[in-house]
Amino acid sequence: MRPTLAEQLRGLRHILDHVVAPDVQGDYARDTLLGVSRALDMLVQRAGAVGPFLEWDNHETRAILHSIASRGVALTQSIDPIAPIVTGDVDALDAENERLRGILAAVVPTLADRAETHDLHGAVVAHLRERVARYPYASTGTLPPR
Repeated sequence: MRPTLAEQLRGLRHILDHVVAPDVQGDYARDTLLGVSRALDMLVQRAGAVGPFLEWDNHETRAILHSIASRGVALTQSIDPIAPIVTGDVDALDAENERLRGILAAVVPTLADRAETHDLHGAVVAHLRERVARYPYASTGTLPPR
């Protein structure tokens, strides 16, 4: 389908860089516009990786939660999705990711304190480190100080 997401983002960046930027006055405004332009470029390069990342993270987080529940640790809510998630629905994947991470965040403090679940705490830490390493978006710089 045209225009693709990447084509739309590139088009927006082109407008900012070639139509808006020449008329922007002041260093702060120019530097801010440059930061927005870089962010759009990063989105063009990485937006396609978001869905697969969320699918991986949801699967792995759900598996960790199942391991935790199998040890008799009470969870705040069901591990299973509230509603079916359509393949490619990044918003639904993201909402499910937030929900699963909330369940995990609620239970993590109890894992480190109990000898019988200390290994699960280690699994959570390892997963979170892997999550950070796989996260598809990268900072493209900071906005200038005002």
